[in-house]
Amino acid sequence: MAMRSRRWLLDNWRFSSAYPHAGALQRVPVIPPPDELAASALKRSLKVQPAAGLKNEADKERSRAAKQLDTHMKELSVPLSRHVKSFPPLSALHPFEAALLDLTVGAATYASVLGKADALRKSIQEVGKGFANRAANAANKRAAAAVAEEGAAALAAVFAKGAKAVEDLKKVSRALRSLPYVDPSLPTLALVGAPNVGKSSLVRVLSSGVPEVCNYPFTTRSIKMGHFYVDGKRHQITDTPGLLQRPDEYRNKMELLTLAALQHLPSSVVFVADLTEECGTSVADQWAIRRELRARFPSKPWLDVLSKADLLQDEWQQVEQQQQDSSAGSSSSSCGEVVAGTATAAAADVQDAVHFAAVLPNAVRVSSVTEQGLVQLQEGLVHMLQSDAAASKAAARAALVQDDSSAAGLLQQLGSQQRPLRSSADNC
Repeated sequence: MAMRSRRWLLDNWRFSSAYPHAGALQRVPVIPPPDELAASALKRSLKVQPAAGLKNEADKERSRAAKQLDTHMKELSVPLSRHVKSFPPLSALHPFEAALLDLTVGAATYASVLGKADALRKSIQEVGKGFANRAANAANKRAAAAVAEEGAAALAAVFAKGAKAVEDLKKVSRALRSLPYVDPSLPTLALVGAPNVGKSSLVRVLSSGVPEVCNYPFTTRSIKMGHFYVDGKRHQITDTPGLLQRPDEYRNKMELLTLAALQHLPSSVVFVADLTEECGTSVADQWAIRRELRARFPSKPWLDVLSKADLLQDEWQQVEQQQQDSSAGSSSSSCGEVVAGTATAAAADVQDAVHFAAVLPNAVRVSSVTEQGLVQLQEGLVHMLQSDAAASKAAARAALVQDDSSAAGLLQQLGSQQRPLRSSADNC
């Protein structure tokens, strides 16, 4: 147990070191409205008094004017600086969070909004410092008061001109703070497939508790996120937005979110297919989607699931009959040939439910209505995740051995290059 805890802490430290801003999108500050910030800055500046101990009225007015302008400037620029610095740089984000930010507000828009807010801060500082310096060096009391009035108006004008930058920053903050948090360090079980194939129902069944309903600002569709444990290790499970059979340039933001989750999260794939076609996507298109994803993510742990199994009894009987005929060697049908070879299966064009099920004999058939296959699904997921964890540990051990061997070889090489020092006795 202690060894496992140390390993978890080490893995967590490594992830935190690599991505120190993980989860920072949801923690960006709440930005007040521009008029509220302007009113607060002016109010605070007017409360400022001249430096203590001054006897001359002109000196008092110079001090009051300079300090008020300096306070006015800082009450506008310091919050802007603090807010801008609280937004994480794109380069420091985890790749999934960077993709999520791009889908939500746009990477270019994000950089532009932060840049304009920072430019406004610099303009305010430049104007404020200039007028504060003029006030401190005013010729007399009246001149100092005039500079104070002129400077306050100039600061208000500069801020009003750049108020849209603050408003845009407020909009970006509101959008990012509303994003659901997906922990990029946790193993993730991603249920993928066409829309309406039954992914969300399976999330409810597989989660250890009540799944969280996640809403993204770029869609009205909600996504369910749950958790479960395998060998004491926490996993995330999510129903990803449905994919349609089309090129990436025509995909909507929800589809791109699915692809980003598969590409950037430590995810295992559960491909869910609805062979009844009640989902609105044909069997042929669902097969094409599966084939594309399998080719795009060949190294991902993968489990196929056929949903709504209670409505496909006739099709299952046909598949079983074909498999019996194929195993007996009495049939040379195309389905039998496809089952026999994975290469053929990968290249096949599947047109109907029977063919789909035949080329994937190990797919788990489930029904959320009758609960058929749910136990087998849970067992299959545990086996897949345990196998993947074992493979990852073996790879890590092999890498560690390789590193140790390389280090030992380097030390040996360095040792052989060092010559022993010769003493004076050696020369006798």
